[in-house]
Amino acid sequence: MQKKIMTRLAAGAMALLLAVGTAATDMSVYAAETKTQEGTTEKKKITGFADLSDNPKEIRMTGKISLNRLLAKMPQSIDVYLDGGKETTSIPVTWSCVGDYDTTNYFVYEFDPKWDTDQYSLGAGQKDKIPYINVVISGTSLYKGAAISQDEKKSNEKKVYKFAKRKLKLNTAAACGVLANIESESSFNPTISVIDTNGKISYGICQWNASRFDDLRNYCSSNGYDYTSIDGQLKFLKYELEHSEKYAFSKVKNVENTADGAYTAGYNWAKYFERCNSVYFEGRAKRARDVYWAKYNGDSPDDPDNPDNPDDPVTKEYTIKYVLYDGENSDANPSSYKITTETITLKKAKKKGYTFEGWYKESSFKNRITTIPKGSKGNLTIYAKWKANKYTVRFHGNKATSGSMQEMKNLEYDMDYTLRKNKFKRKGYKFVRWNTKADGSGKKYGNKEEIENLSAKNGAVVDLYAQWSRDTYKITYKTNGGELADGTAKKYNVDTRTFKLKTPVRYGYTFKGWYKDKKCTRRVTQVKKGTIGNLTFYAKWQINKYKIKYDGNGATSGSMKGVSVCQYGKTYTLTKNKFKRTGYVFEGWNTKKNGKGDFYEDGEDIRNITAKNGKTVTLYAQWSKKQYTIKYVLDGGTISSENPTGYYYDTPTIQLAAATKEGYTFKGWYTDSAFKNKITKIKKGTRKNYKLYAKWKINTYNIVFDGNGATSGSMKSISSCKYNTSYKLSANTFQRNGYKFIGWSTKADGSDTFYGDGATVSNLSLTNGATVKLYAQWEAL
Repeated sequence: MQKKIMTRLAAGAMALLLAVGTAATDMSVYAAETKTQEGTTEKKKITGFADLSDNPKEIRMTGKISLNRLLAKMPQSIDVYLDGGKETTSIPVTWSCVGDYDTTNYFVYEFDPKWDTDQYSLGAGQKDKIPYINVVISGTSLYKGAAISQDEKKSNEKKVYKFAKRKLKLNTAAACGVLANIESESSFNPTISVIDTNGKISYGICQWNASRFDDLRNYCSSNGYDYTSIDGQLKFLKYELEHSEKYAFSKVKNVENTADGAYTAGYNWAKYFERCNSVYFEGRAKRARDVYWAKYNGDSPDDPDNPDNPDDPVTKEYTIKYVLYDGENSDANPSSYKITTETITLKKAKKKGYTFEGWYKESSFKNRITTIPKGSKGNLTIYAKWKANKYTVRFHGNKATSGSMQEMKNLEYDMDYTLRKNKFKRKGYKFVRWNTKADGSGKKYGNKEEIENLSAKNGAVVDLYAQWSRDTYKITYKTNGGELADGTAKKYNVDTRTFKLKTPVRYGYTFKGWYKDKKCTRRVTQVKKGTIGNLTFYAKWQINKYKIKYDGNGATSGSMKGVSVCQYGKTYTLTKNKFKRTGYVFEGWNTKKNGKGDFYEDGEDIRNITAKNGKTVTLYAQWSKKQYTIKYVLDGGTISSENPTGYYYDTPTIQLAAATKEGYTFKGWYTDSAFKNKITKIKKGTRKNYKLYAKWKINTYNIVFDGNGATSGSMKSISSCKYNTSYKLSANTFQRNGYKFIGWSTKADGSDTFYGDGATVSNLSLTNGATVKLYAQWEAL
C-alpha cells in the first residue's frame, strides 16, 4: 500500500536477510582516456561482473542494525572484468541504499555498489548485470502484531502463491511479482500493522490503509471471514482486484510467463496496486525476477506443493495476450487456458469513440478469431480491430436576426477539426461562443475553435447554439491625478438604469465636478438610461490650503509664530525652534504630543504635511533629558560601583562613595588636581559635567623584633615604614644558649614567611599604622 515515512510499532524477533542479485545503477559512462608515457590517465571499462565471492546467497541476522553497521558487513570491493579481459580484477566500492533505510521500515531494501567513475566506466550491456545486495527484514519490534516463525512465513508464502495461481488465474511470473511485493510490505504476516504519520493504520499482508483497511474489515465481516487471517485477506484481495483495483489487476495478469514477465509484474504491482514510493518499484521488480522466479521458475517441480506439472500437456497452462490498442477487455475473456478447457467464445472489447470490429491473430488484421476451441494449445496473442465512430455538428443561430451556416459532417473520433466561423448576427449583441445548450449551461466552444471528440457515439448529431452578449460601452475617466471611488461604473449598456457619477479622490485637492470636455465647461452629474456609445469624463480640481502652528510642549521659555497659509504641493521651511526647556535638549518636531506621529527636523523643508483643506497642523516640540557626565581620576585606585558616571538635573542628590587603593588611605574627592576644592556630594538640580580627583595618603607600618626564646640581647624596632618602600632589617643581636640564629619569621613557630638576617623587605603590611612582629628563628647546635 502507499506509505509515507512511518513509525512502525511491533513485537517479535526479526531476521535480516542479505540477498545477492543484480541491479541497475545510475553510474554515468564517461569517455575513456588513455594513459601514455606523457602521463595522461586511461579510464578502464567494466565489461563484466563476477559473483560476490565473499557472501553466500542469503545471510541471516537478528535485529535491524544501524546503517553504518550494516554497511560495514558488506564487501568493500567487487570482482569485475576489465576491457574484455578473462581475468577478474578487484575494485573498491561503497554501497548506497535505494530509498531511505533509516526513517522507513519496509521489509526489503536494495543496496547498489558505487565506484570511482574517474577510473572505471560501465561497458555496453552491463547496466542490468551490476551486482546488488537486498536487505530483507522478516519482522521487527517496531511493528504491532503477533510475530510469526520462519515456518509460518514459508507456509503463508506458499498459500499466497497457490492463491495467485489457482484463484486469481495468474501465470507464474505474475504470481512472483505479487510475492515480491507482499514480502516487502508485510513479510507474509497477516497481523502486521503500522501507524503512519497521519495517524492512520496500515494492516495485513498488503498493508491496507485508510478506507481500504475499512473495506477489508467490512468485506470480511459481511462474508463471515476473519480479517486478521491470511485466508480472509486473500479473499478480500481477489474481491478488490475484480472491482476497485481492476486496472491494477490488468497491469499484472497479462505479463509474459518469463523472467522479464516476473520483473514487469513486480514493478506494476508496486506502482498500480501498492502505490508505494516510486524509488522502490525497481527493487521489487528485481526481487520478483531474481528471487521468486528463480525459486518457482514456471512452476518448477522443486515446489512440492505445486499441483501442476509443466511437462504434462493436459495440465500445462497457455497464456492469452490481448493487444487492445488502448481499449478495455471484457472481464469474461480469460488470460490463460489449457488443452482441456472448454471452447472459449471471445467477448467484445470496448473502446470509447470506436466500434469493435473483431479479434484478429495478426496486427495486420488478416485472420479473424472468434473462438479458441477445446483442445487448442500454445500461447496466443490476439489483436483488437477498431473503427473510429463518426458524428455531425449542426449550428443554430439561437435568436439570431440574420445569417445561416452549414453543418459539419463525417467527423471522426480522435481527429482534430476547426469549427466554422460564425456567420449569424443578432442586432444589439455580439457573438461570444458556441454551447451545446441554448441557455449556455452545456459545454462551451469558441469561434473557429480546434475541437476533438465532441461525441463518442457513432452517427450522433451535436447541436451547437450561438451564445450572445449585449454590446457594452466603455466609460473613460480622466482623473487628472485623482483616483476613482470604489464602485465607479466603467461599463454600461443601453438598458442600464440611470446612475449618478461618483466623486473621485485626490490628496490635497477638492473635487469640483465631472465635465464632458477638457476645458471643463460642460458639467455632467449622471448617465441616463438609453445612452449609447463610449463616454469620456474629465475631473476638475481645486488645490487645498492649510496652516502650521508650533507648540512648546512643556517648554519653560520662548514663543513661535506659525506659517499663515501653506498650499498643497509646495515646499516650505520650518521656523527654527525658539522654545527652551530647563534640563532638556530640543530634538525636533512631531505631529503628536507624545512623539508617535510624523517627525520633522528643526528648520526642515516640508511639503504636504496634510492633504485636508483648511486644516491647522500643530507641531509639538520634542525634548530629551540632558545628561551630565562624571569622570573620575583615580591615580591607580578603584571606584565604588555606587558612584555613577552620569546624572540628570532632577537626579536625587548623589553621595560620593570612597575609592580604594592598595597600600593607601583615601582622603576624599576634589574638583581640582591640586586638591583644594573638596566635594562629597552632587546635589539635585546641579547641571554641569564633573572631573573628580581622588586624593591618597600612603600607609605606614612598624617592625619590631622578638628574641623568641633568646637568653640575651635586645633590638630596636623600625618605625614608620612606608608602603612600596624597601627597608633593610637590622642585624640580629639576640643570642640563645645552645642554638644558632638562622633568620626571622612572622610566626614564632616559623610556619609563615621567612626572612634572612639583614634581608631587604617591603610591604610587610597594607594596613596603615600596623605593627609587624618578626620572631627570631633558632637551630640547635
